Order: sequence, then C-alpha cells, then structure tokens
Amino acid sequence: MRLHVRKPGLFYKLETAVADAEELSAGSGDRWAARRIRDEIVPALYEARTHVEVGQVSAPEVRLALSRAALVAGDLADANPVFAPLLSRLRLLQEDAANAGRARRE
Repeated sequence: MRLHVRKPGLFYKLETAVADAEELSAGSGDRWAARRIRDEIVPALYEARTHVEVGQVSAPEVRLALSRAALVAGDLADANPVFAPLLSRLRLLQEDAANAGRARRE
C-alpha cells in the first residue's frame, strides 16, 4: 500500500482507505479478491464517506457501510492473509466512526 499523508478527521481517513483499497484491487493478481474490493468494499467506503462529508457522522448508514466493508475484508483475509491489513484498517475506521458519532452527539 502506498503511504498517504495522514490528515486528521474521519473524512480524510475514509478517503485514504478508498485510495488504498483501489490500489490493492488494481495490484491484486486474484481476480475474485479484486472484484470483491472493487464491487463491495470501495462502494461501501464511498457511501460512508458521503454521509460524513455532508455532516451525518452519526448516521447509522456510516456504521452499516463500514460493517459491510469489514465483513468482505474478513472473507478476503480468511482466504489470503495479504488482505489482513485492509481488514485492520476497516476495523479502525469502524472505531473512529463510532467515536466521531459519540462526540457529535455529546
């Protein structure tokens, strides 16, 4: 994965995750995995990012989209450990989204 400049905030973390997932998909020799990343993980990340972008950080759609992405990444990581870092990143995003949603409500 390419190193990106880390900016604070959930939106930028989602942007980075999208870029990394797209890069992982393009570089993967496994067509099944590349298709799942492209067709399931990336759209879920875009969905979460869209809600965050318009200020709906605590919307349930953010958590659901990240959960869908993490579920697919878990399947990929089970099949091939090379995808474990993607799963870890998505789990961290889930925590970040939960924390951002709680902070927004307080």
